[in-house]
Amino acid sequence: FIILPSLTLNYVEHILLSKEKFNKKGRGEGIFTDDGFAIGIAYILKLLDQYQDFDSLHWFESVTAKLSADLKAKNDKKSEREMKTANLTIKRLQGLYREFELLRFTFESARVFF
Repeated sequence: FIILPSLTLNYVEHILLSKEKFNKKGRGEGIFTDDGFAIGIAYILKLLDQYQDFDSLHWFESVTAKLSADLKAKNDKKSEREMKTANLTIKRLQGLYREFELLRFTFESARVFF
């Protein structure tokens, strides 16, 4: 269960890159969804009886709180010049937040199977 935070970070980065490829016209193949990772995590945690250990990390809550705080800090920029430079970072943080929420929802739904 200790390796799951780093795996989820890698997964979210992969999904964001894949969605960017999918949205670009004329580029290679991409994906827009992948629920196999969340189902696999749920299965392995159940198989190893580590749901409680993983839940004790409060991983998804910590990540969403951190991303929310980062977004708020970037949105609190006062000057127009600072906002222009922060827009790319804000879009990236919003994408990360959205993908982590989707992963959390998929993971919680997959837990029902096992």
